Amino acid sequence: MRPALIAASSAIAASIIAVLAVSACSQPAEDPWHAATSTLLRRSERLSASGDVEAAAAVTAEIESRGDPAALARARTALSRARLAAGDTDGALELARRVPWADKSPAVAGERIALELAIRWRELLDPDGSLGSGMVPAVESADSDHGQPGGGWGRRRDAYAAIRALIDGGVRMVGREGGVVAMPAPAGLLALARFAYGGEDWSSIASALGVASAWDAATAHAVLGVALAEHDLDLARLAAERLWDGHAEDPLAADAYRRLRAWQLRRRSLHGVLAFWPYPELERRIDGEAARFAAAEAAARSDVAQEEDVGQAGLEAGVRRDLDAGNAVIEIAGDDSSVQRGEAAWTLALRHDGLRLDVPSLVAAGEPLPLSVSGIYGGAHAIALWRIADSAAWERLQRRPDRADLPAQPAWSRVLSDPRTAITAEGLEEGRYVATLTARAAPVVVLRSLRVAGSAVHMQMSSDGLLGWVVGRRSGLGESGAHVRL
Repeated sequence: MRPALIAASSAIAASIIAVLAVSACSQPAEDPWHAATSTLLRRSERLSASGDVEAAAAVTAEIESRGDPAALARARTALSRARLAAGDTDGALELARRVPWADKSPAVAGERIALELAIRWRELLDPDGSLGSGMVPAVESADSDHGQPGGGWGRRRDAYAAIRALIDGGVRMVGREGGVVAMPAPAGLLALARFAYGGEDWSSIASALGVASAWDAATAHAVLGVALAEHDLDLARLAAERLWDGHAEDPLAADAYRRLRAWQLRRRSLHGVLAFWPYPELERRIDGEAARFAAAEAAARSDVAQEEDVGQAGLEAGVRRDLDAGNAVIEIAGDDSSVQRGEAAWTLALRHDGLRLDVPSLVAAGEPLPLSVSGIYGGAHAIALWRIADSAAWERLQRRPDRADLPAQPAWSRVLSDPRTAITAEGLEEGRYVATLTARAAPVVVLRSLRVAGSAVHMQMSSDGLLGWVVGRRSGLGESGAHVRL
């Protein structure tokens, strides 16, 4: 290369460098009176992480005015987490839903979906932090909208539906793209939520829950909460005994005692007024734990003492929520004033407001027995027919129902997934029967009595005497050798 050309090239290069240097030096520093969006974002995330929700919200509002969607999404996400930590689920959800996840990378989408799952899980829990049951009808829920869908009852159902939608949509999308979404609870509790809201039956979630003897304290306590909400005292006993035998030092064991002791005290306060289905093993176990859980014992007694008069409260609005599955259905014979004076006579009813079983009182042997079920409960309904051979037990059952007077096993039983299904019982031998109907989450057992008879006795009386004869119910023909007791 010629010397002159080399010199020219060097001069050009030096000029370029000088221009670049001048350009770099000419960029203005950040205005201290107008911080950059990146600075505001760091500030917003720092304030949110420290729990300073109001200050973080003010900075986020400024970021929104800058028109930077990515920075705004990050700020809103951080603020949503802060509101959730502060217990403001409504505010947390409102912010999270303003951050779309479908346009994000798998990792970011997974974080956004996990945030909404955590919010929805918090909404799913009862005010005391326990998992309740979505199978309890609105009319029997303490926090529904005056017995109608809505209120806390409606919010929990909406939360469960949102969780299912997120799992079926966003979680699957992220998983297909190799991402992972942090779930809001362990697999066992998620399975229990599916059971509690009718998504799966108990047998379907058994593998996720594991055997009861291996339940940790949180799982056992959650099972107890669902069981008590659904008045399933056999399941409640299983969960409580796991806590008392395997996690006695955990505070959840004491809470389980407090809740079951309060249940027991309410029952005892109504002894002789309501006909309760007995749970002798559970009651003995609760009594036996009183010394070990002395503080919980005192708390349970205080809880019950501070409630409204349980008899009056039950008649007016809510004793069904305190009853257990297996309580006999009762109705009052008299007016409310007589109840307040303790003078009412209680009689076995044929139906409960939300559960009814219709059966004929008499059916001919060999004929199918039609059974009709109706009610407001959406879970499984179980019907059983118990043959009562002992006359003394039959008489006692007519006066007051007691599980001890029923045989060990029913003569016939069915479980209905749809209570509207027409059903008949066949092959029943002659005798006296008690029909029982239970439904998941129902606080009562409906009982009806009936007879299956192959013969009918006809009597004719006149001034000359009494004439009686026996005929077959199906054939109408006379039967010889029948023994009739007058």
